[in-house]
Amino acid sequence: MAEANNGTTDTTATEEDTTGRQQLSSFRRSPIRVLHVDDSLGLVEANRRYLEQYDERIVIDSAQNAAEGADRLANADFDCLVSDYNMPGTNGVEFLKTIRESQPNLPFILYTNTQSETVMTEALSAGVSDYVQKQGGTAHLKLLANKIVTAVESRRARKVDNLFVNAVELTSEGVGILDQSGQFVHVNEVLADDVGTSPEELIGTSLTSLYQDIPDICGEQDVESTDGCECMLPVDDGPTTGEYVLVSAGDDGFVLCQA
Repeated sequence: MAEANNGTTDTTATEEDTTGRQQLSSFRRSPIRVLHVDDSLGLVEANRRYLEQYDERIVIDSAQNAAEGADRLANADFDCLVSDYNMPGTNGVEFLKTIRESQPNLPFILYTNTQSETVMTEALSAGVSDYVQKQGGTAHLKLLANKIVTAVESRRARKVDNLFVNAVELTSEGVGILDQSGQFVHVNEVLADDVGTSPEELIGTSLTSLYQDIPDICGEQDVESTDGCECMLPVDDGPTTGEYVLVSAGDDGFVLCQA
């Protein structure tokens, strides 16, 4: 564990990383609430049975038309919306345009038997997340389930990323986020000030070019393993003398915390 300048143990960065991991883990286990909007009740019920069996996290609720779907969305929280195109009143693309006014980031999957390129072009322009062609059998339902899960998990991961970046900006420690190639993808003001530059100037530069004595983090050579973090690297000749702690941030890279 890194120590602050006053000699006390500073747990801020570790707690922030742990909170982000716990929230992401909670997101991955939590139900995936789907609103299925289609005027065919038999189809919706058959799809519900398959989708909920395919992935136990999926929970399907339904509406028979766009107006009913908009009302459900206004009174309950959903993680994904699956909508038919041909429905009484408002079609699926017009429904999508309405939803995007209030929920621009809600995953919206157009599930339709239409093969019109014009419809698909309009849907893409309106901000559809994806679309699945209605077919016989269950192969297309497996595809639909995978698209639902992928869209929802991607959105949840972005939420965790945003929470983590906000925490990075609020901490008094110098923190940079690296991708798997060892290049900075985010740097807070504290770390940039320590090296006498701006966060924008550091984006895209590599950790090893900034601190020559730090070995290649991807290879993790000559890195001393420690409890409570992935690894700890001594920095004796960099712009700031001290220690840097690399805390694993999952498959996307590492977090560099200045002691």
